[in-house]
Amino acid sequence: MLGDRIKSYEENKSIDIKTMKYPTPAQYKGEFEWLKEVDSLALANAQMNLDKAYKNFFRDKSVGFPKFKKKTNTNNYTTNNQKGTIYIENNHIKVPSGKYFISILVETEIVELAKTDKKIGVDLGIKEFAITSDGVFFSNAKHLKKSEKS
Repeated sequence: MLGDRIKSYEENKSIDIKTMKYPTPAQYKGEFEWLKEVDSLALANAQMNLDKAYKNFFRDKSVGFPKFKKKTNTNNYTTNNQKGTIYIENNHIKVPSGKYFISILVETEIVELAKTDKKIGVDLGIKEFAITSDGVFFSNAKHLKKSEKS
């Protein structure tokens, strides 16, 4: 996509970029068979990112012309959740170990809690994780020992 943009920019520098028509991601699938394996929304997001980079360049030249990314750069994947295709089960997203990292952005409504004048002290300890001034004990979960066992 970027190669085609660079080529058309070099050939038509006098034409307004807003009037130029560029190939859609689907049109690249014939030339590059491996693109058929990728989620179509990921390709659309890549094209949107390229459009944004181009607009930023023409808006402010100090941003710099869009560049090809090296294969050694961080691998990332962007998609849209269409009709519940991404599932969160028991507050976990299961991913193949060591292959992918996931970052999720969630919009939620913040519920304001009722204000009280109560104050509490918390003592962090070694034997017990925490003890409040009300006398409530929170046990130490010992995550390290549990992870070493499995």
